[in-house]
Amino acid sequence: MSQANAPKTILIVDDNEATNDMMQELLRTHGLRPLSAFDAVQGVIMARRDRPDLIILDFEMPGGSGATMYTSLRKFPETFQTPIIFVTGSIKVEELRQIIRMDSRTRYLPKPIKFNDLLRLMDQMISPESQERAQEPGETLDLD
Repeated sequence: MSQANAPKTILIVDDNEATNDMMQELLRTHGLRPLSAFDAVQGVIMARRDRPDLIILDFEMPGGSGATMYTSLRKFPETFQTPIIFVTGSIKVEELRQIIRMDSRTRYLPKPIKFNDLLRLMDQMISPESQERAQEPGETLDLD
């Protein structure tokens, strides 16, 4: 995780270059430090190396799905607690719940993304209070 005084680092993992560029610019204008990966393999490498404060993860990409990346990240001590926001327009919440365990560290936003909703959710997930809740076992969230 980033140092307390440094800008929060957000890793964007999305194979769509235009989406990736747009998110980077918007995050930068809000004082955040965006990093980009264009597939799941690159995303896992960057997450382990750079230890972002939060990951914005597309669900369907080449080089492994978002679900595959999620499973990999939850296996490594350096990324186990990293908050992840899934973004996708191709899968419904019910289907996502069958694949991914939703909890205080894992959330979902449908595409097209409303940037204010993304910022609000990011703020909730990377706040100190949220980090404390992430360590509580068994907590789940209603995403409806």
